[in-house]
Amino acid sequence: VPDPPTPSSSNSALDFYEDFEARDISSTQFTTSDLPWTIDDEFSSTGAKSIKNALTKRGQSSKLILAMDYPTDGVLLFDMRHDIFMPWAKLDVTRDGVKHMHFQGHDGPAKWEEHKIPVTQGFNEIIWDVSTIDALIPPNPKGASTVWIDDVRYFGTRTLDFDDDEFDKDLVSFSGLGRWSIDDSLSGPKTGLAAHSPKGLLPGESSTLIIKWTSPSGGPISCDIHLGMGKVSFFIDSQLEYIEDRPGKRTQKIDASVGPGEHILSWKYEPPPMTNMPMSMVWVDNVVLV
Repeated sequence: VPDPPTPSSSNSALDFYEDFEARDISSTQFTTSDLPWTIDDEFSSTGAKSIKNALTKRGQSSKLILAMDYPTDGVLLFDMRHDIFMPWAKLDVTRDGVKHMHFQGHDGPAKWEEHKIPVTQGFNEIIWDVSTIDALIPPNPKGASTVWIDDVRYFGTRTLDFDDDEFDKDLVSFSGLGRWSIDDSLSGPKTGLAAHSPKGLLPGESSTLIIKWTSPSGGPISCDIHLGMGKVSFFIDSQLEYIEDRPGKRTQKIDASVGPGEHILSWKYEPPPMTNMPMSMVWVDNVVLV
């Protein structure tokens, strides 16, 4: 995972990073409403501090707000530790009024976990809202009814969704047999066009889709993979990241991280051992690069 940039103080999301090591929220890009969030030194993901909500009672809410302009489409990553349980407390994370995450309990002890929310170019308002329902609440609450947030950072992204029906020659190449195609042949739910491996490969043959690019800062990457029949292996810089040879798994979203510098992603497809099997292809879509 790449090192974060220096904590940001401007209202632009370019190289944005906040670790809440300042004394109070007014020193950050964040604001708070209803019952206030505060800087806390009890728990932190890195460093010595994080930010946490106020405890809420029946019908109350405690909101943390990040309203910013983003130079490109991208992703906002944040570390979160929560110890909330319904009906005493719940957490909703929204972007521009649309709910992206909902938390109302957890298994095992509370722990820090990384989460991400997509952002679009231009203005986005993200709200972490801890609230208690307006109803009779049982006594003896479970958990601390508290959410801690730390290490909030933005990464600009570029998405290859293949909807322009052509491969970018500056990024994409192929190895093995045949040439990959772009169409809407993927069965079931789809988001437009997708790239797929060549038809008619024989047992023992293979074909690989390769994307080579330079990441200026590093960060999270992802892709969607849908295997029909055969075997697919996904590599990042020659390191195996994902492999599948079982049909019927539906579309799988693969998440990973890279550091700054030049990288190579490759999807190697190998057909099943019997010839002329239906759906003997793999589809790749929504490749997100940083």
